[in-house]
Amino acid sequence: MLPTDIVLFCRDCGGSFTFSDDERGSFAARGHVHPPSRCSACREARKARQAESGIRRAAPGFREFRQMQTTVACSSCHEPAVVPFVVRADRPVYCSACFQRRRAAAVDA
Repeated sequence: MLPTDIVLFCRDCGGSFTFSDDERGSFAARGHVHPPSRCSACREARKARQAESGIRRAAPGFREFRQMQTTVACSSCHEPAVVPFVVRADRPVYCSACFQRRRAAAVDA
């Protein structure tokens, strides 16, 4: 172990692991500001569990593309509109233009 290496303790298994100077550099290059809280074995096990369950984390600042899935008639102008959610009968649904007009009117009020 080099003098610049840090010994950390895993939050999952409680075991100690070394966070080397090289690893700190690679973590910083990826934008991580905090040291890892899990050892490499527990990190891999967690990634495998997430992959099995279908949970997928997006990169920081990245929103996954949402596919438009429902075509409805706008509650205001009655033109067809495609929306990225399942429509409920008790809520009005607006096309993009009517939604923006309503949002602007709400801000001005």
